[in-house]
Amino acid sequence: MKYPKVLLLGYNFASVMNSLAIGFEELGVPYKALSFDLYVSKINQYSHVECVYPRTFSDKLRINWYRAKGLVKLVRYLAWCDVIHIFYDTAITGGRKELALFRLFKKKKYINFIGSDVRNPNVSLAVNPYFADAFHDPGYEYKQESEEASNKIQSDYANEGFEAIHWATDIYNNASIFKHYYNVPLAAVNHHSPKNREQAKDDVLIIHSPTAPVAKGTQHVMKAIETLRARNITNFRFQLLKDISNDQYQQLVADADILVDQMIWGGYGIASVQALALGKVVVCYLLPQRVNEVYGKDCPVVNANIDDLADVLEELIGNFEKRKEISKQSVEYYRRMHSPAEVARHLVAVYTGTIKPTIATNVI
Repeated sequence: MKYPKVLLLGYNFASVMNSLAIGFEELGVPYKALSFDLYVSKINQYSHVECVYPRTFSDKLRINWYRAKGLVKLVRYLAWCDVIHIFYDTAITGGRKELALFRLFKKKKYINFIGSDVRNPNVSLAVNPYFADAFHDPGYEYKQESEEASNKIQSDYANEGFEAIHWATDIYNNASIFKHYYNVPLAAVNHHSPKNREQAKDDVLIIHSPTAPVAKGTQHVMKAIETLRARNITNFRFQLLKDISNDQYQQLVADADILVDQMIWGGYGIASVQALALGKVVVCYLLPQRVNEVYGKDCPVVNANIDDLADVLEELIGNFEKRKEISKQSVEYYRRMHSPAEVARHLVAVYTGTIKPTIATNVI
C-alpha cells in the first residue's frame, strides 16, 4: 500500500506527536513532525519531532528569528505532504493567523483535539456531577476553558477546511461547526523502559501524580487513602508522585500495582495509558457515555468516583486474582487501542477514507 505523506504539527503534550511518529515509522508511513511550541517540556519525548525553538526564549527578537526559520521549513513541508495533522493548536501565533497559509495548499487537513483545547465547561457541568466543584474552585488549573473558547477554536479550523479528530472529547464537538468527526485513540509509549514489576499479592503499592491537583481530584484521592487507613486496611502503601525526576516517576509507575489518576474529568489520559501498557490497574472516573460510545465495554480502567473510591480501592487491595486479571486486560487493551502502530493504522484509514466519520448531533 502506498501511504500518504503526513505532516504532524502542533503541541507534543504527553509526547502524543512523538508517539504517533514512532507508529508511522513502524508502518513505513512517510512523515514530518514539526513543533512551534516555545515551552518544550523536559518530561516529554522529542526524538521524532523537530522543534523550531532549540530552547525557551524570552527575547522577542530571537523568538521571531527562529519562528521565521520555522515558517520557511513549514512551507517546504506543506508543499511536500498530502495530509496536515495538527494536535491541539498550531502554536505559531496567538491569533491563528497562520491558518490562512494552509488555505493556499490543497491538502487533507485534520485538527486533533486533546482536552482543554476544546473542553466546554457548560457541557461538562451538564453531564458530569463531579465537575462543578473542581471548575468553580479558585485553584482550578484550566480557567481558560469556556464555551466561547471551545467554539472559537472549532470555528477557526472548520472555516479553513479542517476535519475534527477526537478521543473522548467528542462531547464538546459542536455539530453546527463540525458536522462530522472521527474518534481515534491517542498513541502512547513508555520511552524509559523501566524494570517492570507484576502485581504484588501483599504490600500493594498505590500511586497518584498530582500534576493538576484540583482538576485531577487529588484531595479526594487523599481522603480515600485516609479512609482506608481509618478502616485499618494495612495491606497497601501509598505514594504521591511529586517533586521527583521523570526517571524516578517512570520507575515508580513500573513498581506500582494501582494508579489512581483522573477523578474529575470523566475520562482517562496519557498517564493512564502508559500505566496500562505496563499492566497496572488504573482507577479513574469515567463518564458512562464515554465507556459506551468511545472506550468500549471491555475498557479495563476501573471506574470509580470520589464518593466510592475508598470502597473500590479496598476491594482491589484485597483481591489479588482480580488485579492479576485486570493487569492482563490492561496490556491487551493498550496494544489494541493505544500502541503507536495501531493508532497509526487507524489514522491511515481516516486519511484514505477507509473508515467513515461519525455524524455529529450535539449543537452547542
